[in-house]
Amino acid sequence: MSENTDLPALPVWQARSFWLQIIGAVTAIGAATGFDLLGHLGVPNEGALADHVMQVVSVVAFALSWRERRAPNYRLTLRAK
Repeated sequence: MSENTDLPALPVWQARSFWLQIIGAVTAIGAATGFDLLGHLGVPNEGALADHVMQVVSVVAFALSWRERRAPNYRLTLRAK
């Protein structure tokens, strides 16, 4: 995935940015479809607070993954080590 061979290789699924993007996408899709994750976890539904928390989680997850890939410590690969 990257031509920078100076960095050590790391499979994509082992990178934090990969999982942060998955979390961000799942929370955004859940919010768009009306899925109440906090309700399924047993948290009393406070309406607007739960929606706000889910939106913040998706934005923070995408921002953290973007920051990690701006200054990479590893070269992401699709093959295992």
